[in-house]
Amino acid sequence: MSNAPERSVLARGRHALELGALRALSVVLHAAPRSAALALGGWIGRVAWALRVRRRRVMENLAIAFPQSDENERKRIGQESARNFGRTVAEFLRFPGGDRAAVGELVEIRGLDPPAST
Repeated sequence: MSNAPERSVLARGRHALELGALRALSVVLHAAPRSAALALGGWIGRVAWALRVRRRRVMENLAIAFPQSDENERKRIGQESARNFGRTVAEFLRFPGGDRAAVGELVEIRGLDPPAST
């Protein structure tokens, strides 16, 4: 007898829980000031690193990218990358989809001439 259907049900349940948690997190991040949301995202990234979420893969990739760096330096880079990834996810979840005016409040473009008026 195969356990494949059971795994499928378990996987669907796990995915539903993850989606629910992500939606709840999104609500919290939208309600919080931007600085607090980014701090929370950074904290979540650090917790994920401490829980070893994808740490082995990150360390393998850092060893390829930075062969001259020692293990401690690669761990530092990995931890900071996890923190930054958490902040990026927080910012993405807060991003104001179709509101172009709000994008201008978050992004500054330097070194380009403004488009010519038509």
